[in-house]
Amino acid sequence: ILSDKTLPDNPLRLNAGLKKLRDAIKSAPLNKALLEAVYARMKAGGSLYNNYRFRSSTNAEDVKGFNGAGLYDSKTGSLTDPEKPVEKAIKTVWASLWDERAFAERQYFKIDQGSVAMGILAHRAFGEELANGVAVTKHLYRNNYPAYTFNAQVGEISVVTPPEGVNCDEGIIALGRASGSHKVTVEYISRSNLSKDKTVLTDTQVELLAKYLTAIKEHFYYNVERGSGRNETGLINFGMDVEFKIDALTGKLYIKQAR
Repeated sequence: ILSDKTLPDNPLRLNAGLKKLRDAIKSAPLNKALLEAVYARMKAGGSLYNNYRFRSSTNAEDVKGFNGAGLYDSKTGSLTDPEKPVEKAIKTVWASLWDERAFAERQYFKIDQGSVAMGILAHRAFGEELANGVAVTKHLYRNNYPAYTFNAQVGEISVVTPPEGVNCDEGIIALGRASGSHKVTVEYISRSNLSKDKTVLTDTQVELLAKYLTAIKEHFYYNVERGSGRNETGLINFGMDVEFKIDALTGKLYIKQAR
């Protein structure tokens, strides 16, 4: 595919080639030793956890000038559910590296397609989601202002790639200080059309989210221009991309990943 220089100008042929590649990855046998090692690690958690989430993690995202959010697939593999085999989950994640949209995005941003690779982070799967969302530990629409930006949606409906016609809550969490030591206030920019007459997150959940975001921000903050140096303005404008969820069974707020 990469050696045929005419393919980028022929979307039909390119997409057909990418599909053939994905199908080949999914149908190829997985290395037996790898699969056995994955099963052994999953079973080490005991009988408490049967389902594990296999999350995509490539070297072609979260790089300067290109974040790649939502381009790749994550899948659930199960020790007990025959409809969710671990091998299928792993290969589906690997194959998503060659999804048409992912390929096109990398091509547009001039990322060397021959250099990309897919890794997988595996962790226990959580239960049904009451709500899910994405937050950035900075004000996306105003510099030098201590605030966080978040999007939230009911259930497990994606805020990154939502179904057509579906909107989510988008809000700005204003902080009294960059440390978030004062009570927060929220300004909503848009509202979910699936949550009826109330916000997706309660005020208490928003306050807890703000505390978590502050902890994440301060832990990972670094000043690119000055090495390990810290300054108030740099901290305010430092944005971590954080995914979160509200567990439907317990009502707990979980941080799914931060980058």
